[in-house]
Amino acid sequence: MAIRHVIFRVLFSVIALGGFFGCKESILTEEIVLNNDFSIAAVDDSIPIMASDLYNRLKDSKLLREGGFLDSSTYFETLEDIVVDTLVSLEARDIDLAVAGPNQYRTYRNRYRGVYIDYLFKKIIIDSILVDFARVDSFYRAHPDQFVRLEQIRARHIVTSAEGLRHGFDSTGFADYSQEQLDSVAKVMITDYRAQIDSGVDFGDIAEQYSMHRPSGQNRGDLGYFARNTYSRDFEDVTFGLDTGVVHGPFKTADGWHLVEVLDHLDSGLVPLEGKVYEAVVNRLTSEEARERSIAFLDSIYSAAEYVYNDSDLTRPIGEVPETTWALIINGRDSLFFRRLDINFADYGKFLKKDTLNLDDKHDMLQRLARPYIVAQAGDDLGLDRDSAISAERRALYHQYSANVVRQYDVDPDYQPTDSMIADYYNRHIDQFVFEKPVYVQHIIAEDSIFGEFLRDQALSGVEFLDLAKEHYPGAEEIRVAAADLGYIGRGEMPEAFFEKAMSTKLGDISHPVKTDWGYHIIKVLDKRLNKTLESQRVHISAILKDRYLSGALKQWRTDILSRYKVEYFLDQLKKIELSPSKERNKSDETTDKRAG
Repeated sequence: MAIRHVIFRVLFSVIALGGFFGCKESILTEEIVLNNDFSIAAVDDSIPIMASDLYNRLKDSKLLREGGFLDSSTYFETLEDIVVDTLVSLEARDIDLAVAGPNQYRTYRNRYRGVYIDYLFKKIIIDSILVDFARVDSFYRAHPDQFVRLEQIRARHIVTSAEGLRHGFDSTGFADYSQEQLDSVAKVMITDYRAQIDSGVDFGDIAEQYSMHRPSGQNRGDLGYFARNTYSRDFEDVTFGLDTGVVHGPFKTADGWHLVEVLDHLDSGLVPLEGKVYEAVVNRLTSEEARERSIAFLDSIYSAAEYVYNDSDLTRPIGEVPETTWALIINGRDSLFFRRLDINFADYGKFLKKDTLNLDDKHDMLQRLARPYIVAQAGDDLGLDRDSAISAERRALYHQYSANVVRQYDVDPDYQPTDSMIADYYNRHIDQFVFEKPVYVQHIIAEDSIFGEFLRDQALSGVEFLDLAKEHYPGAEEIRVAAADLGYIGRGEMPEAFFEKAMSTKLGDISHPVKTDWGYHIIKVLDKRLNKTLESQRVHISAILKDRYLSGALKQWRTDILSRYKVEYFLDQLKKIELSPSKERNKSDETTDKRAG
């Protein structure tokens, strides 16, 4: 069949030095691939692997999302993947799927039948539906309830509120304010924003910077289009009565103080029959007519179907019947077998709320299972199975599932790593499970516990912990932050009381002051790494070892299939590959499609 060896002409060292046999290094770009493709590998001296195959595989990958250059080791690995895919495709041509992979064959048959039924419904039903403007307009006017638009407005707003002040970034400055005082401040602020807008400052700029309703503030105050009952009633009672293009306010609602500008107002009523609305009407018209025609078509072929039942076996306990025994013959052309019928009958019994199915129930269930076969037979009778499009799809699916058979390799489905293997892995990776330094902390030393509590309250209110350390940690200012951030610590690095307090403090929390010889510490816990016992990690380690077992089996399969062919790599032709950022790669595909068109 094929020469059983692989020839590697690997010139990575030459590539790394910047040239091919002394030639100046060049760069492989998409433009070169499109205009001057060339072979970079060959299978059995006759089947080429082109540079475009490699470039397109790399372009579609997740490599170099921001763009850049790929080194030779990266694209050689990808190139070998392409070679293996080519070899799989070659061997798949010789597969008798029904014999070599009966499970894959059944899956292929079911998949193809589904594709075929979709195809024939399009040909028989959808393509026969004629849609013109007169029919669309008639359907549109006959179903006004489906195309009514509620009254809507589009508005932008700016909000200030007592709650916004109480919980904002500078909330510490308002800690002692009453609700009435906060509301008064909010009113002063919104009044000032109105004055700025009246003097020419852009509404959106102020909304983006100052509005306390951040979702709209980040969109320059724009709320988009909305109907009634989207926001609070008192807000909508004002906004739905405003003229467009006029800034209104300040006015107060339960949510705070507002400035609003209505940008557009759409009255309720039928939406115009154009654009996406026209497309929606066409889709609904087509769907309704397709449904009616489909029901009529299916009723006709189901009622004409002929069934032959294997009643002698259908009346036996299903567990006693071999799964290869036929249960139903459909129109003398297709058969259903007992394989998986126990599951189908059990599910149907649940549907009927019966513990036991009688023979008529079983007949009815089998007729339901037969429906896809009947539809496919109707398509065959019309000659649709010979259409070039569905024939190509059938061949492609058959080849796909044949390739799945080629890709199967021997593994023990019940493989389990031994206890000694799991223990060995645990001991060799002990640093992943047992931590000498389990907790990451920052701390500030205060002279007394009262000041320590004050610093803790400041930190909990939102002041950055290291900002407090920079201001209050003892010692020279230039070393305070570094001294406050201890990183991960273990027992013995700090006084025992300090370490115990750090370990007992919740992740992300800040401790109450704890006394040591150095003073009173408040401790912020940024991370904890708890020790993990062998027993607690047994399932996790077992999964890792199973993955290694499967990876080893896959590697051996790749070695075996490569050994059955002569594969030659022309790596002296492999140039450094430049990839554009991933978001631009899709654009280049669109450009290529337009050229092809």
